[in-house]
Amino acid sequence: MYDQITDRLEYLDSLLEVYGDEIAIEVKHSLTTMIKQFGTETVLNSRLPDTSDIQGKFTGNHVRFTKSYRGATEFTWTVQEQAVAAFRQDGHQVQYSGQLDRDRMCITGRWIIRQKGLFGRFLPPQAWGSFELYKKS
Repeated sequence: MYDQITDRLEYLDSLLEVYGDEIAIEVKHSLTTMIKQFGTETVLNSRLPDTSDIQGKFTGNHVRFTKSYRGATEFTWTVQEQAVAAFRQDGHQVQYSGQLDRDRMCITGRWIIRQKGLFGRFLPPQAWGSFELYKKS
């Protein structure tokens, strides 16, 4: 699978305002702490790999799959264009669940990002949202 938009730049306070209901409480706390420490001009720059593998199944019109990015996802926090923190993560995955609409030839549903904790158990979701996927010819 190929992603067209892999670079994002967002102000932390805008992230909280727009996605506040879709971010885990721990992530909200981290963002709030960074804003208090560095101010409202703090920017999150993220870069996802542009290719990923998908694996899943469908039953009737119900679709479930996991998207595993090839390579590292990079995050950098900047204040006035100066880096104040950075993080790199290999093996970033997103789980998708939705319905195939055969008339529109698209899949719509929900995505969720979860990390595994101790003993391989999943931790509470870090982020979630809705999606629409279309086949590109």
